[in-house]
Amino acid sequence: LHVGRDLLLTNAAWASVYSASTNGSASEYYGALVSVTGTMAVAGDSWVYVYSVSTNGGSSVFRMSNLVVSATGGANGGFYADRQGFAGSLDGVSVGWGPGWGKRFGGAGYGGLGGNSGTVNGTNYGWTYGSSNAPSEPGSGGGGGNGSAQYPGGPGGGLIRIEAVDAVTLNGKLTANGGGGANLSGGGSGGGIWIRCRTFAGTNGIATALGGPGSNGQGSGGGGRIAIPDCFSDRFFGTLTANGDLTPVAGATGTVVRAMTNDPSYRILQVAGSPRRAGVPAPYDYGSFALPLNTVVTSTAGGAVEETNGARFGCTGWTLACATGLVAASSGTQAVFTVTTNLSLTWLWTNQYQLACLAGTNGGLQADPSGWYD
Repeated sequence: LHVGRDLLLTNAAWASVYSASTNGSASEYYGALVSVTGTMAVAGDSWVYVYSVSTNGGSSVFRMSNLVVSATGGANGGFYADRQGFAGSLDGVSVGWGPGWGKRFGGAGYGGLGGNSGTVNGTNYGWTYGSSNAPSEPGSGGGGGNGSAQYPGGPGGGLIRIEAVDAVTLNGKLTANGGGGANLSGGGSGGGIWIRCRTFAGTNGIATALGGPGSNGQGSGGGGRIAIPDCFSDRFFGTLTANGDLTPVAGATGTVVRAMTNDPSYRILQVAGSPRRAGVPAPYDYGSFALPLNTVVTSTAGGAVEETNGARFGCTGWTLACATGLVAASSGTQAVFTVTTNLSLTWLWTNQYQLACLAGTNGGLQADPSGWYD
């Protein structure tokens, strides 16, 4: 599709773009091309639905001079590619489709590993693949589970690939999330979001490539890949998230690559969790944020979470790192630091178990060791 002037979607308009198989050209490699000579604008109440080929990953490319994705009146709008990547297992038994397919009961991988089966021994999860700087493929499908076509694995997230000559302004949404598995099936991995432009801007936009949940104790999808690798000016203050799904067996976090801002007054803060994300850190949740230089950050992970039947997940501290290595570390649940360079804050979590000691009839305790222990 070629548009010789501007292209505007508004008044609850929508456009669906279905890709064919890839064209096989190493320099182009796409299955559909939408080319706009002027500005492409998507209003807050309108959507572009993007579909990849579910068996070979053929995907679309959007090219324009400028892209504006707005959020007028608080309404949502943007590009939507949830569950539109590689298919999950279609017969409930075999592996999913795509390079990071999940085996039976396992979650698919892409930027992060898929979650392993929570009830079946062996390695069921899908592996990582593709490029963190140039994610040109959609997410992969999760493995089947219950031996029936009624219970397929979750599909992977699709691919949103944008190439703007000048600016991309994101105040709406770009979503390429994986789908959930059906009964005893694995979740699909998050898809890909690849943006190339000179200027990347926006106040409160959101881009997500999240893994889909597994079902009934099986593996969830790993996070996808988001990349804005080579813009000259990065003034985006929204959220970029490529997390794996946490339930029931977590998929690993995917990748978010963001060009080093050329504006000397801003730096990038990335927030992660290890061995996985838990809780809701505040004021900066898991993701990537542009902050003014010399911002003093006071961030809190909160206390223990996911408490049930004498077990919980507790925060045991945090680490703060920059490109040259570790900056600081603590065993506390609050981090206070000044943003003077690009930083990665990682909250550390572990399983904790409750010990409850009670005295029997006519008995007593000299010392009560009851409490929570790692």
